[in-house]
This record gives sequence, C-alpha cells and structure tokens, in this order.
Amino acid sequence: MEKVSTGIEGLDKMLNGGLVPGRTYLVKGGPGSGKTTLATHFLSAGVASGERVMYITLEEPVDELEEEMSLFGFDVSKIEFIDAALSNNPQLNFPIHSNNSPSAENSPQRIVYPHLRCNLLNHVILLPC
Repeated sequence: MEKVSTGIEGLDKMLNGGLVPGRTYLVKGGPGSGKTTLATHFLSAGVASGERVMYITLEEPVDELEEEMSLFGFDVSKIEFIDAALSNNPQLNFPIHSNNSPSAENSPQRIVYPHLRCNLLNHVILLPC
C-alpha cells in the first residue's frame, strides 16, 4: 500500500511507512503540544518530494506562522498559505482538490487545515491527497 511521509522518520516507522493517501487525519492536543510542528514537517516533506502544499489558517495570522516555522529552520517559501479567517477571501472560491478536475495537476498534494476548535480542544487536520 502506498504511503505518504509525515516528515518525521520515527513517526513514519510507527505508522508502517506514513499516512495513507486520500484519508483524513485528525491530530488534537492543547497549545504547545506540537500540532503546528507536525503540520510543518508534513508540508516540508511534501515540498521536498516536489509536491504542491497548502496551509489554511483560521486563526493565526500568516506572517506569524511563517515566522514561527522559519525559526525552526523550515523553508516556507514553497508553502501556499491561505488566511481563511476572512470570509470574503477570493482565494477560497475554488475547489481545493478534485481528482476529476481538469486542473488536478494544480491541486495541492498535501493540505493542512489547523486550529479547528471542538470541545475546547485544538485540532489539526492533515490531508495527504
């Protein structure tokens, strides 16, 4: 079965090679538990594999995310950031991913959709498309 790397060698080993493409993975934990760090490793592994990657933020400003990721040594220049906090954001008026789309080659292969809140727990959703 094909697997997609999380970007963390030890985690990939525990997961028998990584994540299964096409499935959605929910990562939850409190502030400072490593959700954004995991998401950054996941996207950086995609960039290293030549994939198009996207980080959709609902709360944290993009410039703060870029600065935080850069402090950890990640190259954020190839990560497409979308600030979804603004409801009139024109970037959100297109399908993010569709296998049947004529422009599927332009769709991201990895998406991170973080900071959803449910029952006061923070979540990160990893989508290896």
